[in-house]
Amino acid sequence: SLAVRNDGTLWAFGSNDQGQLGVMMANALTPVQVDQTTTWKIVSAGEGHSLAIRTDGTLWAFGRNDKAQLGLGNTTSVSVPTRVGTLAAWDSVSAGVTHSVGLRQPGVLYSWGSNAEGELGDGTVSPQRRDALHAR
Repeated sequence: SLAVRNDGTLWAFGSNDQGQLGVMMANALTPVQVDQTTTWKIVSAGEGHSLAIRTDGTLWAFGRNDKAQLGLGNTTSVSVPTRVGTLAAWDSVSAGVTHSVGLRQPGVLYSWGSNAEGELGDGTVSPQRRDALHAR
């Protein structure tokens, strides 16, 4: 689980077997602060990965990345918040099981990760993954 407090800090608790809490520790039975940043705005926790947006509109990801669900252009997992690309102006994000979706201004939808069940919304069903963000 992830939560952003009113002061802009990011807190996590629960299972961390994939690094999805964004901290370098085992499972957290009580909330722990992810880092010292006070500019977190929105978070979404998936099955083994997490996504977060800062107040400057930048997108950050951490956790399992076996299907490129972090949007980093590779399949390397990371256990601390890592910036996704250079794009900003992110409005919302949602972390799924092995895919992710995000909405950027002015209303452009992006999806990345696994597409085995058609979850990327591009009209196809493919076991292929998208290593990077793709507009829909």
